[in-house]
Amino acid sequence: MLAALTWIDHTVIVVYLAGMLTLGAYLSRRQTSDDEYFLAGRRMPWFAVGMSVIASLLSSLTYLSEPGEVWNSGVTHVFGKMLAIPFEMAFVWLLCIPFMMRFKFTSAYEYLEHRFGDGSRRLGCVLFVVMVVLWMGFVVLASAKALAQVSGMPLWLIIASVGIVATLYTMLGGLRAVIWTDVVQVALLVGGGLFAILYVAYVTDSGLGDWLSASEKLLTDPVVRQASIDAGQSPPAPYQFFSWDPHTRVTILTVAINMFVWHVCTHVANQMTVQRYYSTSDMRAARRSFVT
Repeated sequence: MLAALTWIDHTVIVVYLAGMLTLGAYLSRRQTSDDEYFLAGRRMPWFAVGMSVIASLLSSLTYLSEPGEVWNSGVTHVFGKMLAIPFEMAFVWLLCIPFMMRFKFTSAYEYLEHRFGDGSRRLGCVLFVVMVVLWMGFVVLASAKALAQVSGMPLWLIIASVGIVATLYTMLGGLRAVIWTDVVQVALLVGGGLFAILYVAYVTDSGLGDWLSASEKLLTDPVVRQASIDAGQSPPAPYQFFSWDPHTRVTILTVAINMFVWHVCTHVANQMTVQRYYSTSDMRAARRSFVT
């Protein structure tokens, strides 16, 4: 049975939402032009932009799905992501960011109009909006369901509260408010995750080696496998780091290729990240924010 949230937990949630609104209202005083509203005057610090890019790619789906993926396929996908990092960083850092920063655009899809005409820009915008609406729907619904389980609050109220607060601080403060609220969110998410890891290691007097050993034993434990089947879930699969079999769902090579393609597309053709890079002053700052 899940533990219910206490008054302290509810206070933290309310203070957090109120803080986001306050920050948006405070930064709204600096909105004096379209360039300021949509690109923060192209003067955002590189570290803030870098943290904001992380926040735009790190959602509740990540926090909810990663443990399940580790349970189902082990840590193979984690090492696959690590394998892809140097290749995607070299490609985006050396080729993509210098190309993007040659143009003083506001949208990632202005280049489509510049190169292929107005129709291609409109098509790119429509496809992006459809993708983001569907993706954001899954993100908000997943986090709302998780919070509803432990808080007892109605699902619709959680979705409405998060949606209204996010819309208001974005509308009031523009991109500058979005970036600085992202900085706060990344600090909380990453800091909370690191604290949880250190806390578990301390109270259990264990480390990474102990956790990997325990997880490998669980993969072959007949009681665990039967419990998963009884719960209507797929039992955990044995680790398989490398395989040429196309029927193997997760291997280190398939994950690395997938992450390389996904990150390149995200950092080059996704308005959420490209607009943040355009809020920096020059190519050097954009590159530093990407490395962050």
